[in-house]
Amino acid sequence: MSGMIYNGIFKENTDFICMTCNSPVWECNDSKYAWECLDCFNKFAYNDAIEQSPHFHPAVSIASFDGEVFSFLCCSNGNKVIFDNQISAESYLMNQGICCESLGDFYFVERVVEL
Repeated sequence: MSGMIYNGIFKENTDFICMTCNSPVWECNDSKYAWECLDCFNKFAYNDAIEQSPHFHPAVSIASFDGEVFSFLCCSNGNKVIFDNQISAESYLMNQGICCESLGDFYFVERVVEL
């Protein structure tokens, strides 16, 4: 599953979107709410978000985690490699010799937020 890195913690994509701006919503750190949108900063109860289309496949980068820090797959110029979606990122890894069972060792990152 894809998700984001929020202040050094990986949060999985919730498969829901914001009713206000249609951006993905994420699990909320405030226990009064279920979801929060990091684009318009609204917070929602469980029933106040819209289910994402099953055809929504955001662009992702590939990261690994050593217990302290996330490391990203980068080009020779140091920029993160961005894939069209998680499916293309997984295909790339398997073409590099990573077996299907090991794909769970990687993080497919839609965005990074550091506050």
